[in-house]
Amino acid sequence: MLFLLVCTVACQTYSLLSSVRQQIGFVPYTPEQRQQVAQAVQNMLSIYVHRQEKISHYSAQFPQIDPIPRAQQLLAQSLTMSDRDFHYANAALFNSLRDFHTTYHMPGPHTCFDFVTGVSFDFGPSQDMINNPLVIVSSFSKIQQVVSLSGPDLQKMAVGDRLLTVNGQPFADYNKQRQFNLSGANDYGALRASLASLSFLSGDFLPVPTADSLVLGMSSTFGVRYNVTLPWVAQQNVQCVAESQGSGQQVLKNAFAQKLSGKQENGLPQQRKGYQRQLDGIRQHFGAKTPVFQVNPTEDPTISWGIYDPDNVNLGILTITAFAPVGGISDNAINTIQNLLLTNLTKTDALVIDIRNNGGGDISMANKIPQLFKNNVRPLNFRAINNPINAAILSRGSEGPLWTQALAGIKPSEVFSPLIPFDTQAEVNTRPIVYNRPVAVLANANCYSACDLLAANFQDNGIGLIFGEDPQTGAGGANVVSYNDFLSIAVLTTPNPFPDVPFSAVMPNARQDFTVAWRQMVRIGANNGKVIEDFGVSADVVVRPGMSDILNSNSKTQWDRIASRLIGKPQVTVASPNTTTTTTPQPDAPFKGFMNFNAGSSLHPSLLTLLMQLIM
Repeated sequence: MLFLLVCTVACQTYSLLSSVRQQIGFVPYTPEQRQQVAQAVQNMLSIYVHRQEKISHYSAQFPQIDPIPRAQQLLAQSLTMSDRDFHYANAALFNSLRDFHTTYHMPGPHTCFDFVTGVSFDFGPSQDMINNPLVIVSSFSKIQQVVSLSGPDLQKMAVGDRLLTVNGQPFADYNKQRQFNLSGANDYGALRASLASLSFLSGDFLPVPTADSLVLGMSSTFGVRYNVTLPWVAQQNVQCVAESQGSGQQVLKNAFAQKLSGKQENGLPQQRKGYQRQLDGIRQHFGAKTPVFQVNPTEDPTISWGIYDPDNVNLGILTITAFAPVGGISDNAINTIQNLLLTNLTKTDALVIDIRNNGGGDISMANKIPQLFKNNVRPLNFRAINNPINAAILSRGSEGPLWTQALAGIKPSEVFSPLIPFDTQAEVNTRPIVYNRPVAVLANANCYSACDLLAANFQDNGIGLIFGEDPQTGAGGANVVSYNDFLSIAVLTTPNPFPDVPFSAVMPNARQDFTVAWRQMVRIGANNGKVIEDFGVSADVVVRPGMSDILNSNSKTQWDRIASRLIGKPQVTVASPNTTTTTTPQPDAPFKGFMNFNAGSSLHPSLLTLLMQLIM
């Protein structure tokens, strides 16, 4: 068996999927445990805030989109299903909802594995990104073990080569067949999810790839067509797998004994889950493109800054890769950003907040950033499903006084609670304006959840333009709650609708979990009453990367195009929060590049870059 071991902070092993496929199974559940999980899933989906939105938005494409009948069917079948069929059927149900917030996290050892091919792709300039996308090789895995296992075909590929087919299908067809399998919430989110699925798949919420390898049809930058066969490399978390071994009834007995003794759960750090883990995997293996300006870190590892200044452009760039403030305290991140705006970025002529590929996180952080650019910011509102389970959760008071009585006294016919802000207007307006020059946001369809919220806050409060690599952000329009960390302790009624999942006390990394979109974001101002889910935040200006951006040339980059819209011009107010005017996205012309470069041209990327440098 071809097998490589690398130990860093968390010990991980890499091996060919074909050699470990039989090891990727599940902690055995009894029929009664499967039934218990199925009932918990059904109860959790009863508070799924986007249920009606999904039915309205997608039933024409996917008639069985309503999750409740399918959950009821799985409950009826749970006693006789195999563990694999049970977990895969539940995962398929959740993934079909096209909602990364609502995810079925599988137990170990399945959740301990991820799968990588060693190459990543990006979208090049295209007139029709949905039906005829230009997909370009953008980078290769930074982990040598993966490169070694990927075989000789990986060496045939070069940055800039064009992807034509996946297992014989054009990429556009490959994407359309997977829109209800990979969770992307809108057309562009689905497209990004399909693109990522060629590079990295998380066994936390996705099945093991059915084939041991991918067959890709490619075209070199010389216009020469070729095929590559790339084996899937399995990456496993050693601690997670160890927790899953020797499980079954003995593990259940140990868990029960541990609870009776009052001992704490294993204190080892837990793996990230779902969409965040998918993004983490992409970053781990492929990193970010080499920037065309110096990136400066801060005390917060998710916040960095730089100044793009060719020909005295003087464009400040504040990059936020996740809404994950140090210590979990939103004001820590706001302090870091405020200090940057008052010192390193204070003399810039305009500022872009780069939130591309940001999977979200702390809602309060996203709500508090806008006050640094405008007074009297209004936060977006939220609402929850009106049902007895939510009433029991909210009545406990853990969500603050505004939510405690949110469902008290309202008619049963009302679908939702009243609109309530997650943070009050007073809480998001505690600081003065510290930057009063043009400011904008740069996002893409991998911008999700709290990242969507920041873009919406800027647009709905008329603070600045939204630039987008895609016409919409990823459309994660809710706050998400975890079954294990929230729901299982949120209701005090007997019987508890959310009992502990099997083995939860002894498997912090390998245990089963579920998450659900609990309270729905509802927009204000120019977009009053609209939801973010499925729609995202529409870009005011679409600035897709040109070939120069993909090849890391600094000729006609996205930053040049963004700067030309911001610097030397009056600050653009998108729309008054008190009007009903909506903005219309302005497509940015696809970058033509030197000699109208596109896939199939006669220039290799390295020659193209050299020629660009020579003519500058």
